[in-house]
Amino acid sequence: MVFIPPKQILIVSSSESGYIHICDMLSSDMPASWALPRPRRASSGGETRRLTAEAEYDLIVINAPLNDEQGETLARDIAGYSDSDSGVILILPSENFMSDATRAAEIGVICIQKPVSRRIFAQAVMLIFSTREKLMSLKYENLRLRAKSDETRSVFRAKCLLMEKYSLTEAEAHRMIEKSAMDTRRTKRETAEEIIKTLQ
Repeated sequence: MVFIPPKQILIVSSSESGYIHICDMLSSDMPASWALPRPRRASSGGETRRLTAEAEYDLIVINAPLNDEQGETLARDIAGYSDSDSGVILILPSENFMSDATRAAEIGVICIQKPVSRRIFAQAVMLIFSTREKLMSLKYENLRLRAKSDETRSVFRAKCLLMEKYSLTEAEAHRMIEKSAMDTRRTKRETAEEIIKTLQ
């Protein structure tokens, strides 16, 4: 599997020093060939929700606590959003780490306890990227299979209508759809849907 670097990274940190430290770990502790983009910064939960509503981020690192919230709810909100493909790392203080981390981990958030080990942080980022690539691959395969299934249904319906309207055999109706698709340089699904629209 070839690594595809992320297009957008968001670091959520109320402190400038926290943001700089995480940027440093991303730039110095990752493989040089990854060429990660410069992360964008959000300084609060409210700003993070606005930014994630406007754009999709491949990786979001939350340095808790934030000025306006603890961070665990924010991580859960982002990871739990059904349309989101963002990988989320939540960096938590040692107090209440297990309870907050347990709740966040239930929906796929990777939690790291402060003080942050550079090695553990690098492993967490690598895990997110490799898992995300696998999930994206499965998502695209699912879309491909769904499109194929939709095409099969459309072609079957068009064949039935052609057989009924023109007393064709199934093989004749199938050839008619294929020939029409080739002649008009359209897909079989587009051709079948046009036939359905015309004959229904």
